[in-house]
Amino acid sequence: MSAQDLINCLFPLPSSPPSSRCPERFPGITHKTKLAVTRALKDNHTQLHAFRNEQGLHNHMSHQLLAVFAMGGSTPLYDSIYKIQEPRLLTAFESPENITQENYHMFLGNKEYYDAYLEYFHGVVLERGYAATLEEYVFSRSASFPETGAPRRMVNCLLARLFHPIIYLGCGLEFNIPGLVAEGLAQMAVHPKEVPSLLLASDYEVPEDAVDAPDLSPVRTEFSSMALNERKRASLTNGYLRRNGTLAVHVFTVLARVAQDDRFKPSVLGLKPHEDQFEAVYLLERVGKEVGSAIVEHASDWLPDDCADADVLEAKVEELSWLATLLYGVCGWKQDGFVADFYLMHVVTSSIFLPSFLAYLSPTSATVLLRTFLRTSLAWYVARGRPALPIREFYVGMDSSLAPKPEGSKLAAADTANPWLSVVQQALIHGDDHLPKTQRALAHFARVYGERAAGTFEGLDGAELLDGTLFVRVAEATRKRTDAPGCPWDFSGFFE
Repeated sequence: MSAQDLINCLFPLPSSPPSSRCPERFPGITHKTKLAVTRALKDNHTQLHAFRNEQGLHNHMSHQLLAVFAMGGSTPLYDSIYKIQEPRLLTAFESPENITQENYHMFLGNKEYYDAYLEYFHGVVLERGYAATLEEYVFSRSASFPETGAPRRMVNCLLARLFHPIIYLGCGLEFNIPGLVAEGLAQMAVHPKEVPSLLLASDYEVPEDAVDAPDLSPVRTEFSSMALNERKRASLTNGYLRRNGTLAVHVFTVLARVAQDDRFKPSVLGLKPHEDQFEAVYLLERVGKEVGSAIVEHASDWLPDDCADADVLEAKVEELSWLATLLYGVCGWKQDGFVADFYLMHVVTSSIFLPSFLAYLSPTSATVLLRTFLRTSLAWYVARGRPALPIREFYVGMDSSLAPKPEGSKLAAADTANPWLSVVQQALIHGDDHLPKTQRALAHFARVYGERAAGTFEGLDGAELLDGTLFVRVAEATRKRTDAPGCPWDFSGFFE
């Protein structure tokens, strides 16, 4: 196969997502926009490196390109994104040696071998497909806890450094682009085993009476065709019965436990404000070392071993979507302005891809992913200073932003009739590479969970106020914050 034929196989035009629970595409997608975004993705893949500097900050170009594409961005935007991003990025360079099946484990965690792992996963993904590759290299017990040698903890690597490998991989799965799946796997391979205390060997234990999955895409059929009726949805909202008759808890109950446990106080853990952006990762690692086991303990009854069926998995993905939005949006609410925390924002931008993963994973692997994702999200919440959750104040403060304002003979001013229209438009033209990812995720959550009524939830102070407007409230707060002069994101944390 020629080099051009290979790149064409790795980067076909984007296609439909693997599940009906994945984000829908906005109007505006045409054959020309597909050609334009694919051309930019190919150039990024072949010409530029996955990291933008020696410190390991990431190349976000593919994420921004596909977020803008999914929101219906017009054809010229993709070339503009490439021209803006390219000067900030490292040129692609070759690794010291090739990766083979024999030496695959020798260079894990070494960024110098990214290009070699990328080439290796080109062949694996094209030959074996997504489901088999994910199971073998990421989610199998042997991938993280081999029978001999030290634990490799590949699921920790998948979620390391602000969830970037799972975002790369998720883009590939959602848009059916093998080259991006390979990028995500290569990213995972060269990332560290961050907060290893959040992944346990016991996570892979399956009850003897559990029904295991078929060989390929076991959750996909059920997950993609799932449409829970309201009675069933209500029974899963705040908890669900395990086989032994005990109640498994909602994620808000887990969050409340962490918010009230003095072991997680910033002063107890020695967490302080920092100027270096990368210092946040060191604080996360301290949290994992000091109280990682306590996080696992608090979340132990959230997704039990005997509940990994499609209905429960879908409900748990929803819970994580609400959690991500609360951590980023409500925790950031201040009377004098919204704090758009850069690190908690990544919980939002990564959680949008969970349905795409579940479309390809066995129930056991899906359980491992969702548990570890929750634990990692909570660890970031603690590492950012365990901010308060002022749900009541947030709702009162954002009420006026949602009220349509009359304008002359018109029913309402253009930016108030449907706030999502101005949110999406701003995200498309702003230029920041994280903004379209954030707003697309919040828009997706609003589409699938926007009809939830107040009174649905409990477990947190003010939870009874939460309804489907949460997502547009957070999106509108983000829009206003990112319209302000200067950097659109905040790095200072919540350490008072």
